[in-house]
This record gives sequence, structure tokens and C-alpha cells, in this order.
Amino acid sequence: MHRFFVEPGRLQGGRVVFSDAQAHQIRRVLRMEAGREVVVLDNTGLEYRAVLSKVTADGVEAESTARGPAPGEPVVRLTLFQSLLRQEKFEWVLQKGTEAGVARFVPILTRRGLIQSASAVTPQKVQRWRRIVTEAAEQSHRGVIPEIVPVMGLEEAAATTGDYGIVLVAAMTASLSLDEALKGCKGLTTAGLFIGPEGGFEDEEVAMLTSAGARAAHLGPRVLRTETAAVAGSVLILHGTGQMKTPVGSGCVGGTSDG
Repeated sequence: MHRFFVEPGRLQGGRVVFSDAQAHQIRRVLRMEAGREVVVLDNTGLEYRAVLSKVTADGVEAESTARGPAPGEPVVRLTLFQSLLRQEKFEWVLQKGTEAGVARFVPILTRRGLIQSASAVTPQKVQRWRRIVTEAAEQSHRGVIPEIVPVMGLEEAAATTGDYGIVLVAAMTASLSLDEALKGCKGLTTAGLFIGPEGGFEDEEVAMLTSAGARAAHLGPRVLRTETAAVAGSVLILHGTGQMKTPVGSGCVGGTSDG
């Protein structure tokens, strides 16, 4: 069943009015007709089962019939601090990280990073990034579109470690594995993961992050590409905190009348 995130004002009293772009996709690309079921998401973690009630050149609308929590949204909100990469690699991290369950992406500048200036991230690039995470969130049955925040320097990002229940920094030289670093962390609601560029963080960068409260951890005996480490590390954290269990049944329940 096709899934669509809508802006809050487009979901009122059980009636859904799709945007022009979504209407075009439903009518022209997917060639759906009135009577077809879709899932509508309000970007708060709720999903609505809905039936298309109007599919015309003037617009597309639907009526919601059931509401419930989106089963694909993790309870633990994971923030991925990812060193800026070349366009195709960073976009891959955004897409696969969203599918894995990352809640927030923070692009960071690092000493070994190929991109050394925040000015390289243009508004047009951020707009494209947001389209990528939105489509990935729809495809992976997420209930909230991951946030993409402005580029941070590593020191600025390190200063935020106190905002999380645990923060890990991926480092091949670490003595602890990521699983070991997570032991004893019960009842987490937030977590952070720092992933370096090709070649990893410099030792001084790891020291700065650990001094700020992060725990250095390795991801195993094999050397991973930075984009692979980002997704593997995210999955390991979410698995270790119980967020990769199979949901039971659909997220939508009963009838609904929002108003």
C-alpha cells in the first residue's frame, strides 16, 4: 500500500488533501483511482489508513478510516553525526540510515574529510537531501521524517554529547566493541553515533569526543567504508536497544475522526 507524508494542515477532520506533487504522483504516475486505499502519515509518528475519495485534474483527496502508531518508528531516537562525504556517498547514508531507523542526521566537518567547508552544502542540496529521506521514510514504514540539521564543526558537535543518553564514536583503535559499549544502558530514549571520513577520525579528534563524554567503540575486526560503518553502526545501536524487533500487525486501528 502506498504511503504519503502530508503537512499538518492537509489532514483535517479525517479528510486528506494531497499536495499538487502528490496528486500528480497518485493520478499520473501511479494511475490510482477513487476507492483505492493508501496510508497517510502526519510526521508525528501516527499513520492513517485512508480511501481515495477524489482523483481528478482539480486535485486528489482521501477520507481516513483508521489511525494508529506507525510500526516502523523506533522509540530510541538515534542521531547520526556523519562526516561530510562526496554527494553520492552521503546521499546513500541518508537513504539507508533512514531505512535503518536514524532519527536525525548531523553533517560534520572533520580533518580528513574531503569536504572542508559548510558552504559546499547549498540550499538546493539540502532540499534534495530532504526529498531522499522523505521517500526513504515512506518506503520503510517510518512515522517521522528524519531531521537534517545544518553542518557543524566537530567541536560544536562534541559540545552536544550531553543531550543524549549515550554517544558512541566509531574508532578502529577502540578497545570496546559497540555491543560492549552498550551494555548496561537500559531505558535509553536517545543515542548518538559519530562516524568519521575515509580514513577515520584522527586520534586527537577521538580524544576530544571522548573527553566530551562519548565512548569510543569499534565495529568489529573488518575495516568498513565510512558509509558502510554509518549504516552498520546505526543498526547495531538500534538492535542493541531493542528497536529491531518485528512489529505485530498493522499500525492502524479502528475508526477515526480527527477534528
